[in-house]
Amino acid sequence: MKVGNHGNNLSTSKEFIEKVSPMAAIITSGVDDNYPHSGTIKRLEQKDINIYRTDKNGIISIITDGKSLRILTQYDNNKWRGKP
Repeated sequence: MKVGNHGNNLSTSKEFIEKVSPMAAIITSGVDDNYPHSGTIKRLEQKDINIYRTDKNGIISIITDGKSLRILTQYDNNKWRGKP
């Protein structure tokens, strides 16, 4: 799921998360932004959703064959993983 409005506290409600039931959440935000909001992160973590953030993970790529998917990130534990 792509989290709305850079992870703004009002953009991803508990009800929406429960309806969508995502396995992963992608949040686009800059390194020095005030986003994502801690309330948004908390709601996602409470549902054990894997969170990927451009401010922490760099480039995020989702690869699928239509049945399964893989999520690749530019940075993993502060190490370059190469081009997705």
